[in-house]
Amino acid sequence: MTAGFALPRARRLVGLLALLLAAAYGIDAWQTLSVGRWHKPGAAIFPIAVAVLLAVSAISVLLERHGGTDDPMPATFSLPAGADLVRLLKVLAAFAIYFLAMPLLGNMIA
Repeated sequence: MTAGFALPRARRLVGLLALLLAAAYGIDAWQTLSVGRWHKPGAAIFPIAVAVLLAVSAISVLLERHGGTDDPMPATFSLPAGADLVRLLKVLAAFAIYFLAMPLLGNMIA
């Protein structure tokens, strides 16, 4: 099978959703926040830059080539096992504890 632009449906949907979110986020930032001037940028500069980066990422996902059965990137996903799984769960638990503790204790203490 030759390589082409045919992507799995889920990957196409995620790319289109990310592109839609980037457009909505950029338009909202453009309309609600001040862009400012060259010597004094406004609050909209960072959100617009993030929207542009997200749009570029979404477009790169949509234009990604899928090599079919010869593709080195696996089509399935599996969680790590053994010690790697324990380490992954510890990191996820640390993030969860941090985000739960931050509103109660403050950013520096959490």
